[in-house]
Order: sequence, then C-alpha cells, then structure tokens
Amino acid sequence: TSLRQQIINPLLKRYVQEALETAVPLIRPLWMLDPSDTTCYIVKDEFSVGEEVIVAPILRPGATEREVYLPAGVWKDGIEGSLRKGSRWIHNYKIPLDKIAYFVKMPNNTRF
Repeated sequence: TSLRQQIINPLLKRYVQEALETAVPLIRPLWMLDPSDTTCYIVKDEFSVGEEVIVAPILRPGATEREVYLPAGVWKDGIEGSLRKGSRWIHNYKIPLDKIAYFVKMPNNTRF
C-alpha cells in the first residue's frame, strides 16, 4: 500500500472533520504543534498535517538536501524509516529527487 493509502488519506479524513468542527486548520505551521518551542516560529518552509505528520519539501530547483527541524517527540523518518529525536535540527538532510521528506510522530512511549 502507498503512503497515501496508509497515512495521508486517514489523516485527511480525520482532520477535515476536525477542521469543520473546530476551525483548526488541516495544514498547520510547526508552532501549532508546540507553541512553547520558539524555533517552531522561525521555521517557514515546513508544515504539519494535523499533529502526526511533518512535511519538509524541497523548495529550490535542483536541491537534494535541506535543513529540517523536528519539534519535541520521537519522529519516524518517512524516507529512511529511522527514528529521530525531536527538539533539534537535522542538518544537510539528503532527499532523493523523487521523494518528499516527511516525518511521522510516534507514540510518547516510543524508545530508540
């Protein structure tokens, strides 16, 4: 099954309903995930889908790497499958041209 079928479609259904009921947007800036994290306010080129997925797109033509900030928590790298600790930057994160960088928030009790 694809990323869309496994993760995106169920999230979209859930967060569209939430948006209709609460007016909280489906696509969110990082600071909405953690309003106490001041770094989240300066990151302008990442977004979250609800609270579970962060997307860090390549915005410069031909670029194959970028800086990625992950808020607090444990995040599963959607490209590599590895777990990454949040509240920190990933420097020079490599992204193949045919991929989109995304990170899925893991349950609070996740260890690595």
